[in-house]
This record gives sequence, C-alpha cells and structure tokens, in this order.
Amino acid sequence: MNASALLASRRFLPLFLAQFLGAFGDNVLRGAIAVLAVYGVSGEGALSGAMISTLAAGAFTLPFLLLSATAGQLADRYDRTVIARIVKLAEIGLMAVASLGIVAADLPVLIVALVGMGAHSTLFGPVKYGLLPDLLDPSELTAANGLVEAGTFVAILLGTIAGGSLALLHPWAVPGMLGASALLGLAASLFIPRAGNADPAVAVGLNPLAVTVRVLRSVAGDRASMRAIHGISVFWGVGAVVMAQFPSIARETLGTDSGGATLLLAVFAIGVAAGSVYAGLSHRTPSTADAGRAALAGLVAALAGAALPLLTPATPALEPLSPLALLAQPWALPLLADLFVIAAAGGAFAVPLYALIQHRAAPGARARVIAAAYVVNALYMVAGSAVAAGMLALGASPLTVASVGGASMAVAVVMALAVDAQALMRAVFRGLFRLAFRVEVRGAEHLTTLDGAAVVTPNHQSFLDGALLAAFLPGMRFAVDTHIAKHPLVKPFLAIADHVTIDPTNPLGTRILARALADGDKVCVFPEGRITVTGSLMKINGGPGMLADKARCPVVPVCIEGAQRSILSRMKGRLRLGLFPHITITVLPPVTTPDVGGLVGKKRRAALKSWLSRVMTESVFAARPRQETLMLALLDARAKAGAREEAVQDGDFSTLSYRALAARALVLGRILTRGTEADEPVGVLLPTASPTAAVFFGLAAHGRPAAMLNFTAGPDAVKAACRAAGVRRIVTSAQFIEKARLGALVEALAADHAIIHLEEVKRGLRLGDKLRALAALVAPDRLLPPQGNSDDIAAILFTSGSEGPPKGVALSHGNLLANMAQVASVVDFNRQDVVFNCLPVFHSFGLTGGMLLPILNGVKTVLYPNPRHVRLIPELVYQTNATVLFGTDFFLNAWARSADPYDYRSLRLVFAGAERLQDETRRVYTEQLRVHLLEGYGTTETAPVIAVNTPARFRPGSVGQALPGIETELLPVPGVDAGGRLRVRGPNVMQGYLHADRPGVIQPPQDGWHDTGDIVEIDADGFIRIVGRVKRFAKVAGEMIPLGLVEELAGLADPDATHAAVALPDAKRGERIVLATTGTALTRDALVAAARARGAPEIAIPRDILRIDAVPLLGTGKTDYPAVTRFAAEAAAKEPA
Repeated sequence: MNASALLASRRFLPLFLAQFLGAFGDNVLRGAIAVLAVYGVSGEGALSGAMISTLAAGAFTLPFLLLSATAGQLADRYDRTVIARIVKLAEIGLMAVASLGIVAADLPVLIVALVGMGAHSTLFGPVKYGLLPDLLDPSELTAANGLVEAGTFVAILLGTIAGGSLALLHPWAVPGMLGASALLGLAASLFIPRAGNADPAVAVGLNPLAVTVRVLRSVAGDRASMRAIHGISVFWGVGAVVMAQFPSIARETLGTDSGGATLLLAVFAIGVAAGSVYAGLSHRTPSTADAGRAALAGLVAALAGAALPLLTPATPALEPLSPLALLAQPWALPLLADLFVIAAAGGAFAVPLYALIQHRAAPGARARVIAAAYVVNALYMVAGSAVAAGMLALGASPLTVASVGGASMAVAVVMALAVDAQALMRAVFRGLFRLAFRVEVRGAEHLTTLDGAAVVTPNHQSFLDGALLAAFLPGMRFAVDTHIAKHPLVKPFLAIADHVTIDPTNPLGTRILARALADGDKVCVFPEGRITVTGSLMKINGGPGMLADKARCPVVPVCIEGAQRSILSRMKGRLRLGLFPHITITVLPPVTTPDVGGLVGKKRRAALKSWLSRVMTESVFAARPRQETLMLALLDARAKAGAREEAVQDGDFSTLSYRALAARALVLGRILTRGTEADEPVGVLLPTASPTAAVFFGLAAHGRPAAMLNFTAGPDAVKAACRAAGVRRIVTSAQFIEKARLGALVEALAADHAIIHLEEVKRGLRLGDKLRALAALVAPDRLLPPQGNSDDIAAILFTSGSEGPPKGVALSHGNLLANMAQVASVVDFNRQDVVFNCLPVFHSFGLTGGMLLPILNGVKTVLYPNPRHVRLIPELVYQTNATVLFGTDFFLNAWARSADPYDYRSLRLVFAGAERLQDETRRVYTEQLRVHLLEGYGTTETAPVIAVNTPARFRPGSVGQALPGIETELLPVPGVDAGGRLRVRGPNVMQGYLHADRPGVIQPPQDGWHDTGDIVEIDADGFIRIVGRVKRFAKVAGEMIPLGLVEELAGLADPDATHAAVALPDAKRGERIVLATTGTALTRDALVAAARARGAPEIAIPRDILRIDAVPLLGTGKTDYPAVTRFAAEAAAKEPA
C-alpha cells in the first residue's frame, strides 16, 4: 500500500491525526514560550533567551525520562486505543493550564504546563508506536513510520510558527489554538480501531525508578533493538538542541526578526518531513539491514552539521532582517540548504530504525520496548540540553551549540552501524576483499532468492574461503572444524559468520546442522573437509549429501576460484602464489538430491557421495574462467605461471620459456600467414617439438586454423585431408623431412601446395621481425592482433582412418579450451608437474592432452617426436623427472617392456587413451613398475576427452566418468542387450566434419550431438565401460560378438603376442571372425580355455587364426584394421573352395 492509500485508510488516518494534532498543540505552546523568552520577557534579566529556550526544552523532556516505563506498562496492560482516548481527554485540561500561563505571561506556570504536556506525550508515545504494528502489516511499517515522522515535524513546524506568530499578536490567540487542537485530537482518537491487546498479566509499577530499570533490562537482551534505540535517541537529542537554538541564531548570528527564526524552523521541519517520507518509500519488511542505510543518512547529517558554521555570516545584520530580506543575502540559500540536508538526513535516519524496533518487539511487550526507547530518548535529550546549557553558560554562541549538535550525529552513525555488528564487519571485510582481491560474485541470486533450507557446498581453496563466503553470501550457518576454528588466521573471520564448530571425529556432531536445516536455515559445509593441496577438488565426503537427503532440501554448489593462488592457501611450491590474486565466487543453481529411496546404510551414503562428487566437479567446470582464444589463454598462463618459467622442453633438453613461446608465436604467426586470407587453414607437417607449439599458437593468434597433417598416412591420404580442409600452404621443417624420410610425401604435396620450411623462415628474418620479437618478449599484449571469438576454428584434425577414409574434424578455440577446462576440473596439475608427451600432435590426444593442456595450465611439458623409440623413452622419463605420462596401450606396453622400474620413479599420473587398455598392460604397470595407470576415453570429434579415471574417482575396468559439462545418451543397438550406442553433447564437441568431396564446407553435428559409434555401458555412478565399436562387432549366426572381446581372449591365451580381430562375410553364418596374431603357439584350445576363464560365450572363439609377422599400425600406435582386413581377405581367397 502506498502512502496516499495508507493515509486514506481508517487503520491509520485517525491515529495519524491524533498524533499530528497532539504534536501541533505541544509546539504551539513551546513556540510561544520560545518567542516570549527571546522577544518578550527576556532581555537584561539573569537568564538569556537562549538559556530560557534550552531550559524549556529540558522541562518538556523530563517526563519522558521519569514516566516512559510506566507508560509502556499501561499500554501493554490495557487496550492501547482506550489509553489513547484517555490521554487525549487529559490533554484538554493541560491546555487550559497552559492558556492561563500565556494570558498571565507567567513563565513558571508555562514551564509547569510544558512538563504536563511532556507527560501527555510520554503516555501517548508507547501507545502510538505500539498501535502501528497492531493495525498494519509488517510491510507497511516503514511507510507508516515515515508518515508519522513527517507529520510530526510538519506539526512541529506549523505549531512553532503558529505559537511564535500568535504569542505577541493577542493574549488569547495562543490559548484558542491550544484548545482547538486538543478537542480535535480527542475527536480523532475516537475513530482509532480497537487494538485488542490488553494483557492483564502485565503488572504496572508505581515506582518510576524501579519500573524504568526493569523495562530497560528487559530490552537490553535484544542488542540490535537497543543499539537502534541509542541511535534514534542521539537523533532526538541533537534535534532538540538544534531546534532550541534557532530563535537565538536568527537574532544573534543572522540578525533576523522573529520571522527569520520561523523560516529556519520551517526549513528544518520540512527537511525532516521530506527525509521521513523518502525513507518510508521502501515498503519493505523491516530488518537489521536497514541500519546500514540509516547510518549512511546519519553520516550525511553529521557532515552537514559540521559545515554549518562555515555558511553563516561573520557578523549579524545591523538592522533586523525579514524573511524576504534574509533570503536575499548571498549566504542564505547555502545555509538553508545545509540546514535542510541535516534535517532530511536525520529523518531518513530515524524512520527505518523505529520500524525495526517495532517489528522486532514481541506484540505483548511492544509498548514497553517503545517506552524503553522513550526513556533513552529522554536521557539523551536531557543530556543534550544540559550540555547545550553548559556551553551557553561558558560563552559559546547558539550557532556553535547547533553545529556541535549536528556533528554529534556521528555518534548516531556508530550506533546504527552497531545494530548489526556482524553486518558491519561483513561490510568492512567486503570492502577490504574487493580492494585487495577484486572479488567478483556471480550467481548470488541463486542463493538469495532461494526460500527455505539448503546445503551450500563450496570448494575449499584457502584459509580465506570462510570469510569470503560470510562477507559476500550472508545468511548461512557455517560448519567449522573444531581444529580449524582454533587457527589464529581463522579466528578473526569467525566473528562475521554465524557458525557452529563440529568435531569431525564425533558422528553426532552433524545433528546440530540437521536441526538447523529442519528450522529452514541454510547450512554451509565444505564437502572436501580440508583445504586443497592439489589446486583441484579433493575427495568429496558424503556428509553434505546425506544432510540434504535427510532434510529433503536442495544442494547449492559454490565455486571459489583464485584463492588457491594466495599466500593463505596450501599450494606453496605447487602454484605461483601472490599477495592479492583476483578471486571469483560463483553460485550455481540449486540441485535436487537424487532419489535413493531403495538404498540404505552404506549404499545410500555411497550413492549420495558419488552424486555430490559429480555436482561439485560440474560446478568447478562451470565456474572455471576461460579465455576466448588459445593465444589469450597462453598469455594468461604466461602471467599466472611467470614469464620466465619453462613452458616446453625438447628431447635434446633445450627449453622454451613462456615469454619466448609467446614471442615466437606472435612473430612466426605474422610471417606464416602473409598472403593468406582470414580463417584460411594452414597445413602443419611437423613433429612433436617446441617449434610446433610456436607455429600452432602463432596461427591461432592470427586467426588461421592449423590443419594438423598425419605424415604417416601416405601421400594420397594427406592430399585428401588437404582437399577436405582447403589447405593451400603447408608449414614443415627440412630437418624433420630428412630425419623422418618424408621427401617423397613432401614432393607429392609440393605439386599442389606452397611448402614453407621453418629453416627458411629463420634465415629470412628481417630487422623489423627481430625487433618485434624483442618487443614481444616484454609486452606481447601490445603486438597481439585482433582476436576472434571462441567459435572460430582453431585446429583441423583428421580421424585416424582405422576403419575408413579420414575426415577433417573442425575444432574451435572454445572446443579445445572447454575440453582442457573439463580435464583440469577433475585432474590436478601444478607447477611441480612435468608432462612427458611423445604422441604425435596430429592426433587429438597428443595435441590437446600432451601439448596444449599442460602449457595452458602452467605445467612444463617435454615434447619428444617419436613414440617408437621404446628403449629411449623410459630413460627420458627418468632424466626429465616427468610426473605425468600420456600414451596408448600399444606404446605404454612397449615402453614398459624395456623400462627399469626406477625409470618411472617420479611418475604420479599415467594416462592411457586412444585405444582399449589391455589387462596385461595394466598388470605390468601396477605390479612391475608400481605406477597407477588411469584409462581415459575420447574421440577426435570431442577434442578429445570424454571420460577419464582419476585418483579420486576411479573404477577398474571402466574409462571413468564423463567429464563435467558433457551430456550422454545411449541409443539401443539390435542384438546388444547391455548398454547402447553412445552419443555425447557438450562444449567440447566439434564444430563439424570436413569431407574431401566438399572442401572447406563444415557439416555440423545434428543438434550438437556426436555419435561416437561406440557401444558402452554406464553404471549408476556414471562410470563408462566400453563394450566395443558398432563397426567392431561381428554378427555371427545372429549373435552380436564384440571383436574387442575376441582380442581380449587372445591376450589372455598368449599375452606376449599382438592380436587383431576382424570380421569377414560368411555365406552360412552371416560373418565369421578372423584373428590375426603374431603368436606362433596360439591354438584354438588355448582360446577355449581363456573363454571359459573369462566367462565368454563359445561363439566368440574365432574359427580362423591368421599368423602374421607384425600387426600393422597407424602413426598413432592404433591398429590399422583396414590393413588387417585386407590381409585376412587375401588369406581367405587363397583357401581351397
């Protein structure tokens, strides 16, 4: 309801009028006394006019101090509407006494009347403010208080003007006005609705002192309300002192007549009214947060009050100034404006605090709370009057007294801020955090607009985390480990958070949190249970998920990013730390707990733990900042890791720092793209080495996709790839061509393509290029060409051709960066790691996993060009102290056979991908080399990783869980009972295919879904197990047989040999399985025994075994199945009919 509607309501208007008329009558009387004191009965007597005005204000205030507590008891004991009518009736008699004093010009009688009117106002105050919550909704309280305060000060203005104007006009003018206001006030009170609040249990004390002490003690327990009362009391004390000085200021400082004093009072009263109405416009339910807005208004009032003496004339006018003459003075408007600001800010200060007091008070004790406010108000007003009188007695001018009073609003500011001490401290910490860490909060609305209970689950990166969340996301109860709570760095931050300490060793400790959730509170629990020492998510505990499940409330994941790079983290030595890194806090949408109704005990807890782990990894990925382009990501890594830190090391142990890599990329890219068009692909025919990294980033920086050519595929396949991508220019190296014996390939390509050798580029560098390189070492940002967006194509890779002709796969900057962010969300990399990669960069595993991922995450990567150097690679792993190794099953097995177990002593993560990991390879690494081998899964089309096992989330026999941000879908496959054909969608899925028959035309995946062609099973926890490829199945006598299973049986029967299974047409059974093997002793009986041990069907045992010298391989180390099929077909053709 707006202000006008509220004024028209009977619930409010009669009370408003009764209050307005009472305040009007009070101030007619006080105005008359003030004017009589200054212009009528004072002068050369012992008391000056200012002193009389000040003492009159004190006399009016005295009853508030003595009778407020009793008034509060009466208003709680009896119906407040009845009390209001009795008080208004008594007002008529008091006005009669006042009239007698005015007619007789008897100051003592007038002072007695003032004391009586003070008692009248004392009794009416608790009734008035107690009735407002009785008659109105909580959302109307602020507006109603604003109107009451505005009406009060307008009444003060009109009453003071009327009293001052009529006091010297006619002896009976003021008494007539007093009588009229009292009668009308009584009439208005008769229309106030009955409150019905009478509580006979409330005892009314007769000892004012004892009653006052008792009432004050009852309110003191509510610190917020008591501090708000003190703040309001300062305001009223200041207002009483300042307004009492206006007549004297007008005469002694400004040199005006009585009209000038009235003008000052008018400006002040209008200012308070305007500020009060403005403060009431919010129409919000009162809360402690309103104290902050009140404090701001109080600060404005204090500053304006301090400025008051600076705006007054040095000497008063020689002749008394009328109001119009006063306004004509050059100093008048600034002075009046300052006075208006003091008053308006004061009104805006008091209204929300009054509403807060009323709202917080219990209905049965509300009048006593208001009475306590009146007692404290009176104390401050009396104290203020006493101080003002003392200052005047010591010779201070009325202007000085008013100025000091206005500046004293600073005390009110402190009181208002102390209403919610936690909120104040949170505001201070917010300011400090924003200043130091440039904290950015995203998605806070997901939490602030959520009603009811919730479990908030942030990741834990540093000792700052709790304070950050308490400062920027208030309204939660924090669960704090008892040991962490004792840490000296943590203790100061606990003061700003509502928290409970929990002993993690006590299984009953979570009951406190369960009760809080049952009460509808939001509870914050760090599911990792400790600060990360890896920089990524650590083990996720199931407790928060159990709490949410039991309370049937959502989980709100929160991701803190950047705090791990502060000196208050536990990442010293693992990351480059700084004093004030940029920090972001991202609140993700609430997530509903899964239905685990059929599970109990440990199984239920395990299911919720697995679910929460997935939720947290998804949140970390969603919140992880990503640059728009690869070159911007490289410059970001340069800044975070350190420009002089080593980024790449080659097989000859030469290294390239981040500054050198970025500089070479910018210079090389500029040279290599001369004569090309924007977005034109450039072929890259280079080995796994640091120059390749510089070329790749250089092309990406200049908006040219790098078409990574498979130099092992043969001239026809490479030419087809170039046609599909629309490549006209190829970058290579003469030294590489010579060592890899690729002369024939390059000669064939040179007929249709421009060949650029890096050696020629180096020899042709001009002075300008060299100066540009020097500049790029220092300020690469200055030389960075305009960057595109994340959807621009960054790389074109080509499918392996293991089952058909290769296709171009267009991957954007966003695809590659998203996949790296997905992997980094579940795998911890840090600056202590060294990645060893010898996989070719024309393969997505070697490009993304082995080169881009470590470089862009600040991790040094060792690039070696040939994975077939099986004896040398283990030694290089040993020499480089590599901690992370990437490989395919074939190469990992080959390296392991020639490795000394100590060669792999430094390895902590070994990832296998690109092909199925054989049990024998896993066994060798686990048992002989004592290295934990982690299998992953991906496709070129997904840039490439789809799923991966990690130390924290591992399941034997699976390829891990799908990475965060990836949707999975299983399509049924006829003849396959378990699992289905896997489709995936996510930010890492390619932009589309490029075909040789439609050069340069990208064919995007339908609706963003990519069909992997793999048949997989996904368990309840999301772990994926590869069954086989759709094309890698044989349909034998109507049964779908995975050819991968056939190879697995052969591996069990003869683990020392290499095997490949293919299917050939069969007239009788549809298809028949042919096993090509290098094993000379492998027999069908051995396969039968392996099938029985494995539990495989007998139909999976191949009827034909083809002995070959070596299984043909692609350049990536994967089996070349088209070649095996050709061998098998040729062998079958030679069989007798």
